Amino acid sequence: IAESAAEGQVLQCTACRVTDFNGCSLNSSQRSALSLMPESKLARDLADW
Repeated sequence: IAESAAEGQVLQCTACRVTDFNGCSLNSSQRSALSLMPESKLARDLADW
């Protein structure tokens, strides 16, 4: 996904955990899924922001 993502796009991560480790850390598991520019109103609102 990193190679196809561009600045300003929304990346959605489901079943991930955010922790505080020298800043902010995102941890994923086998259940996690990443979506680049998902089709949802929330993603459109975030991209427009």
